[in-house]
Amino acid sequence: MSGINFDTDEVLHSNTVRKPKKKKLGKAPRKIVPMPNPDKKLHEVYKKGQNPIRFPKPFRCVILGGVNSGKSLIARHIIMAHQGCAPKFQEIHVVHGCADTHTTEYNDLEVDSVRQIIPNYSEFDPGIHKLLLLDDVDFSLKSGQELKNLSELFRFGSTHCNISIILMHQCAFRIPKVVKDTANVFILFRPHDLDELATLGRRVGLKKIEIMDLFDNHLPKWRDSLLINLCPGALHKFSKNLFEPIVLNDDSD
Repeated sequence: MSGINFDTDEVLHSNTVRKPKKKKLGKAPRKIVPMPNPDKKLHEVYKKGQNPIRFPKPFRCVILGGVNSGKSLIARHIIMAHQGCAPKFQEIHVVHGCADTHTTEYNDLEVDSVRQIIPNYSEFDPGIHKLLLLDDVDFSLKSGQELKNLSELFRFGSTHCNISIILMHQCAFRIPKVVKDTANVFILFRPHDLDELATLGRRVGLKKIEIMDLFDNHLPKWRDSLLINLCPGALHKFSKNLFEPIVLNDDSD
């Protein structure tokens, strides 16, 4: 290739990719110090006088009860608590068990989508608060990819992408274990199979006899519900029908 001169230094320089400078961590502290996670800068905490069912976003709430027990009514109260004052959910998405997703149940909530497929967390804008409502979904009919999406939503999609989740179902044994392991709010109606209560009681640190006593002594009606609030800063761990605190004997000491 006569007549062409290459400047070796110029060629080498043009092929050099400059690596971005890494931020220095500094010296290792000898005590626990705050190190904010940039993915979690929108996380909320309870404030004094705050509506107790305005659970700090993002939250993961499981509502369990039989047909016509009042699960949707409970979910609506939670949504109203959040949409009644700022900061509100900027988007609400529904995954519904209805085959054609033509339900009109949530029309007044001005939802952004109603679908059958459980979405991947990456579909959502992490810079805004969103609510994902899963209503009467039959998980036994879901594909492996959808179940993976569900797992990722509950394990890290919720906290890292600011997605609050309300899952409603009729039976605790028919929802994936990862949901029960990662939820921080449970709302329970008395099931026909009392083994469900024993299973959920263990998840929240209660023995079978303790959670049974809660229902027997404080929740006598079939439409009474037990709120178990595991959010940090919650004023009461247990409440009847969302708003009535239940104080256990051990709590009064």
